[in-house]
Amino acid sequence: MNVKQAKNISLVGILQQLGCDTPEVRGGELWYFSPFRKEGDRSFQVHPQKNIWMDFGIGQGGTTIDFAMHYFGVCSVSEALRALEAFRGVGSSIEPAMPLFGQDKPHYESVSGQREVTESAITIRKVQPLQNRALIQYLEKRAIPLGFARPYVQEAYYTVRGRDRTYFALAFPNQSGGYELRNPAFKAVAGHKDISLIMPEIDDFFSVMVFEGFMDFVSYLVYHKTPAPTVSAIILNSVAMKGKAIAAIQERGFVEVELYLDRDDSGRWLTQELLAVKNLAVNGMSGVYDSHKDFNELIRQQSLTHSV
Repeated sequence: MNVKQAKNISLVGILQQLGCDTPEVRGGELWYFSPFRKEGDRSFQVHPQKNIWMDFGIGQGGTTIDFAMHYFGVCSVSEALRALEAFRGVGSSIEPAMPLFGQDKPHYESVSGQREVTESAITIRKVQPLQNRALIQYLEKRAIPLGFARPYVQEAYYTVRGRDRTYFALAFPNQSGGYELRNPAFKAVAGHKDISLIMPEIDDFFSVMVFEGFMDFVSYLVYHKTPAPTVSAIILNSVAMKGKAIAAIQERGFVEVELYLDRDDSGRWLTQELLAVKNLAVNGMSGVYDSHKDFNELIRQQSLTHSV
């Protein structure tokens, strides 16, 4: 698949295939609930003729390739093309689970005039310690050695409603008993979306680190060559979990926060939101990975440099 072919893939078709709710039509444009987070109002716009999207909740948009980079969490066009190719089942043995979006809330269908809740499309069948070779290789490509990931990341085997097969992915637990799922082709959530909180045994009870995703948290450990953090860590799992993160910070009495957020619009927005919280000292730490999008991109670059 090349760039031109990828840009010609219908965004409407992708969203429909992924199980997104039926959009509202406003002036020739389609409005969806954002596939990137839970929200009460539709803020995700698709222009079907131009085949472009805009998420007004985070101020980002673009082509099908931009969508793939944002959703699959990849940093380059070539990775986005591979993810889209895998998603379509072309040239890859990995078949992504669908629908991938909207798994953090019930989906309602009309049955005889009544509203009934259907079960989540994703059903976890087994969660076990990380040993799947394909998933280990995926981590290694992200410059994360198994020893750093295994205490925090597991592997999940699950089924998807309407598909007669079992899938597997990295599984990172959250505070609501759900799992963030990730493999080279997709990312999703099984169960309810929530933050993850890691509390070390020896803890500075006044400080907490905040990361956007578990890949960056584990990348922090790799960078510092430590198996565990010395202070508590909150992994957002989505910038939409801002409110839950702030609540956890206040409930546990943290007074100092170190932010290891993505160097993009959503990271800057979240920094400003936390700076507005009273009686909280906020320190932006993204200078550690200056000139890189996030912590994982930094250690991947370092890994390439050291291998030369």
